[in-house]
Amino acid sequence: MKFDKQTIKSAGQVGVTLNGETTVGTAAEVMVEAPVRLISARLHFKGYIGAYSYIRFDCRLGGRAERIGRYCSIAPGVTIGDGEHPTDWLGTHPFQWGGENWVADGDSKGQNFLSPPVIPRTKIGNDVWIGANATVLADLEIGNGAIVAAGAVVTRDVEPYTIVAGIPAKPIRRRFSDDMIARLQALQWWRYTPQSMLGVPFDRIDKAVAELEKRQKAGSLAPIPQALFKLSPAGFAAVDNAGLKRKYFSQYK
Repeated sequence: MKFDKQTIKSAGQVGVTLNGETTVGTAAEVMVEAPVRLISARLHFKGYIGAYSYIRFDCRLGGRAERIGRYCSIAPGVTIGDGEHPTDWLGTHPFQWGGENWVADGDSKGQNFLSPPVIPRTKIGNDVWIGANATVLADLEIGNGAIVAAGAVVTRDVEPYTIVAGIPAKPIRRRFSDDMIARLQALQWWRYTPQSMLGVPFDRIDKAVAELEKRQKAGSLAPIPQALFKLSPAGFAAVDNAGLKRKYFSQYK
């Protein structure tokens, strides 16, 4: 389903950027934390996308995706958490479990279809950069600060602050020292607004982390406001359920 002009306008007014080519699948239910930008993205999952993340043209988030963290950069043509098929059944085709209406209702009457294997869902951490045309399979987790090179096929977990590339993707190097990664993981800078981090020397990692640690201790970093919305075939709406909001935002305390 595509969104109409009024829905796109209403979403934009609260910081959720969509366009006429952004779509949601019939079973999708995507919680988005404003601000986010979803430009021509195809959303087919039940899960959430964190604040300040952007997903560019022709990206597909399949039914096995679960979470895109905050401050993520996802380039054009990326596929995340698409469906998988059993490899130890007679065949791999979905007609075997009654999928996608390959068997007419009359012919399938009385047939007790087996359920396809349950495949765990894919989780993307915070500050993750996924390059153009990369594929991230189901049942894995990409850690905070990781980078997936363009065209890579990720088939296993990626450790925090690790760069991976290739088919299948393999670690190339870690972005920082073990000590620095530990400090970044403890700092969790993605809990805060960009405005409250202005003036930090971002291009010098030691000085940047030291400054953010100083501001965090002084209480001068502003937490991202808790603004949560839902995208589904029913349209776009604010999430007012206190329990649901508490469950989502508890990860960023």
